[in-house]
Formats: sequence, structure tokens, C-alpha cells
Amino acid sequence: MTGSVSIQHFETQFPAATMQAANALETTLRYSTRWRESGSHGQELDAGYTLRAATNFLETDYVYTRHAVHADYALRHENHLLRLSVLAGHMNGEAPLFDRFSLGNTRTLRGWHKFDIAPLGGDRVVHGSAGYRYRAIGIFYDAGSVWDHGKESEDRHSVGVTLALGALRDGPYLTLAFPLRSGAIQPLFMMGMNF
Repeated sequence: MTGSVSIQHFETQFPAATMQAANALETTLRYSTRWRESGSHGQELDAGYTLRAATNFLETDYVYTRHAVHADYALRHENHLLRLSVLAGHMNGEAPLFDRFSLGNTRTLRGWHKFDIAPLGGDRVVHGSAGYRYRAIGIFYDAGSVWDHGKESEDRHSVGVTLALGALRDGPYLTLAFPLRSGAIQPLFMMGMNF
């Protein structure tokens, strides 16, 4: 379990240039474990819950609570790797743009651009991903949605292939992702790094 205080001040440009504060308390409860059957066989689970709360007590211009849960599971058998992950969250109140939920990057809804999904982010999010890799070559399927309370959510999906440039678990990787949408196929090439 961890806890922290975030104090951030920034200048907004519209409607007029003013300084604003986004101060919040954050606490995270995380569980992580590994089961090893041998050097090349094993399972990993990483799950957590994060609460971020901005209140008037902290002299902030934004008052909100942000709840997020995630879980990542990996099953390794020799050169095979199966990875599953889920993310869900919701927010009450008004949060600055950097604290709103977004999808469409190198880890979530790969192939989609976050500005095509929700340019200003959302206060609700659901995402799931499944991937399989043999040695350095992998495939994946992502599905998710980000929206604001009281509005319709729109499910989005993507598929693609990955090429690991490092070890089976960590290191740099290349991704060719295809967002599943009606109309033209627009693949997106990405490079990322796991830490």
C-alpha cells in the first residue's frame, strides 16, 4: 500500500491566462505475485486499486475522486507467453485533462489515437487485452471504451502483431496495429519499451 500527495500548478490559456492548482491525495493498494514451476514455466499476477481525491481541504481548483482498478496476468511455458489484462475506472467531479481517463497508446487500444476516441478524455473507462507470443513474435486483441457519465459509450477494437527486440518478458518491442473500424484500413506502427 502506498500513499502520496500531488501538488500541481499550471497556467490555463482560455478564456484568459490564469494559474490553477490541481492538488490531490493518492493511495494505491497493489498485489503482485509469481508462481514458478521451473526456470521456463511460471505465472505472474499484478493487480491494484488506486484512489485519487482532490478536495477543497488541499486548496485546489478541481474537486474530484478518481477510482481505477487493473489486473495483469501472464502465463509462461518455455517459449510461449499468454498475457491478459483488464482496466476499469470512474470519476466523480471535475478533473484536469491530465487526470481524465484516455485510451489509444502503446498499451491500450493499440492502433487507435486517443484524439480519435476522446480528445478531452473521459470520466469512465473499460479496457481489456489478450495477447499471445511465441519467442519474439506475438499477436494481440484489444477492446475498450472511454466516455463521460450520462453519454453513450462506444466500444472500439484493434488487432495486431508484435516483435520483441529484447528478452521474452521485458525490453523494447515493435507493434503493427490495426484498429477495427468501418472504412479504410489504417495500420499504425509503434515502438515501445517495458520496464
